[in-house]
Amino acid sequence: MTRGPRLRLCGAFLSVACLSWSCGGDSNVVVDGPLVEIGNWSADTAELISYRSKLPDSMLPAGNNEENIRSLLSSLVDRRLMMLEGEALGYHRDPAFSERQYRLLSKHLIETLSRQVVGQKVQVTEAEVDSIYRLYHWDREILPAHILSATREDALDVIRLLDQGRDFAEVARERSIAADADNGGFLGQYFSPSDAVKEFVDAAHGLPVGEFTREPVRTRDGYEVIKVLDDTSVPLDNVRQQLTRGIYFGKFANERREYVAALEQKHGAVFHVEGVHALVRAATDATQAEGAAASLPVITFGKTHVLDVADVRRFIVDNARLQSNADETGVIEILTSRVLADSLLVLEAQSLGLDTAAEYTEYRDSLYRRMLVTFLRKRQVLELITISEADVQAEYESKKDSYKKPDQINGREILLATRAEADGVVTKLRKGESASDLVRAYSLRPGAVRTEGHVHIGANDADRWGNHFDAVWNVSSGDIVGPLEMADGFVVLQIDAVQKGQLRSLDDMRQGLTHQLKLFGQYEAFEVFIEQLRQKYGDRVVWHDDRITALAEHPPWEESAP
Repeated sequence: MTRGPRLRLCGAFLSVACLSWSCGGDSNVVVDGPLVEIGNWSADTAELISYRSKLPDSMLPAGNNEENIRSLLSSLVDRRLMMLEGEALGYHRDPAFSERQYRLLSKHLIETLSRQVVGQKVQVTEAEVDSIYRLYHWDREILPAHILSATREDALDVIRLLDQGRDFAEVARERSIAADADNGGFLGQYFSPSDAVKEFVDAAHGLPVGEFTREPVRTRDGYEVIKVLDDTSVPLDNVRQQLTRGIYFGKFANERREYVAALEQKHGAVFHVEGVHALVRAATDATQAEGAAASLPVITFGKTHVLDVADVRRFIVDNARLQSNADETGVIEILTSRVLADSLLVLEAQSLGLDTAAEYTEYRDSLYRRMLVTFLRKRQVLELITISEADVQAEYESKKDSYKKPDQINGREILLATRAEADGVVTKLRKGESASDLVRAYSLRPGAVRTEGHVHIGANDADRWGNHFDAVWNVSSGDIVGPLEMADGFVVLQIDAVQKGQLRSLDDMRQGLTHQLKLFGQYEAFEVFIEQLRQKYGDRVVWHDDRITALAEHPPWEESAP
C-alpha cells in the first residue's frame, strides 16, 4: 500500500472522459477490496471494469496490464479530486448549481411519473393502426403533378380548362407559375402522407388515379390543382412502427392533459388575478415586473406551494406571441402548460415517493457528481482562460482567406405574366418608382408581398436562371435586369447590392474566434489544473499496490474478450 501520486498515462485525457459516465455496477470481482482510496471513497475491481467498458477503443490507455490499470484508476482518482475541490470551493451551494440541479431532478421525476402512471394507461391496438393506415391513405404512395397559381381565381380558371378536356401537362406548361411547369407540373417522385404538407395530403391522397382536385388547394406557395398520375401500394408492415409511435404519442399527450387536469383539482390549483394582471402588463411592456409586483402570487396549489410573479415572469415576458397580444387568457394558458403542469407532476411524484426510490437516488447522486465536476472545470479552467485582442487578431490574420463571404447578389424580383407587362415595369423602375411598391402591385410570385420581392442569387444558382445566369451574375449595384423569359413568366430584377470577393471582418469573426481559441486552450489549462489538484490532495490517496499487481496478472477484460 502506498500514498501519493502514481503512474498517470493519459490521466487528464481520461479524466475528461470519466466525467461523461457514472462509474459503478455489478461485475465479477477478480480481486477483493479497494484498489485505491481517498477518504471514504474507493474504487474496486467492479468499478474499474465498469468504467473501462464505457470507454471507446480510441481512449483505452496503451502499455502493459499494470500500466493500463493504474492509468484507468488515475482517471477515477482525478474525478474524485475534482469533486473534493468543488465541494471545498462551495460550488454545490452556488444558486446557479442549485437551480440547474432542481430543474434536471424535476424533469427526471416528471418523466418517471409520466412513464409509470400515464404511459401505463396508453395502449395502441392493431385495429387502431389498421384504421389510421387506411383512413389517412398510408396504404398507398401517389405520383402527383400540379399546377400552381398565384390566386384562387386563376386556379378556378385552370380547373375550368381541365373540365373542358384540356391536357393537364399542357395546361401546366401554359399556366403554372411553379419551377416545374416546363415538365408539365410533374413532381418527379412518389409521395407518402408524410412527404408533403397537410393541405396537399388532405386534398390529393384520397384521389383515384387520373383524377384532379376540383377545388383549389391553398398552400404556402399559392393555389394548387393536383392530379394523381399513378399510385403504388404500401404494405402495412412497412409503416406499422411509424404509425404505432404516432398513435401512441397522440394518445399519451391527451392522457397527460387529462391527468394534469385531475391534479389541478386534487391539489387545488388557483390562479390569482392581481398576479396574472401584473404579468399581462409586463408582457405588454416587455419589462420585468419589479418591487411589490414581483412578489404577487400567481399560482397556489397544495397546502403551501406558491409561485409568484418573479418565479414565472420569464415564461411570459420572453414569449414573443404574448408581447404583441398579451391578455389574461393567454397568460393563464401558457402558465398552465409551461409551469403549472410540471409543478403538479413533480408534487405528485413526490407524494407517491418516487423521489425516494433507488433509481431516483442513483440518478440524483450521479447528477450531483457530473454537475460538480462540470462547474469546477468551467469556473477554474474555462472562465480563467484569457484570450487577448492580439491573440484574436493573429488568429484572424493567419486564416483570413478562409473567412471569405459567399459571393452573392441581392435584389428585388418582380414576376409578370407577359413581356409587355414586364417592359412596363422596367420603364417604371427607370423612372424611379419604388421596387417594393411595384412588387406589391404586380408580382405574381407567391409570398412576394410578404418578402417585398427580396431575392438572393448565389454562384450555385445557375440551374435556376438557366441561359440568363451570366446576365444576372455580371451586374452592378443599381442595375435593372430584364425582362427575362423564365418558366413561370417574365422576371424583372432590380439589383440592390453585389457582394463578391468580400472577407468577413474581424468584428464579424471576433466572438467565434475568441470561443475557438478558448476551446483550444482548455486542454493545456486543464492538464495544469489537474496536476495542481494531484499535488494538493496527493497525501490523501492510498494505492493498494499488491491488489493492482495481482489484478494485472489476469486482467478481467482479457478473460471476457472473444
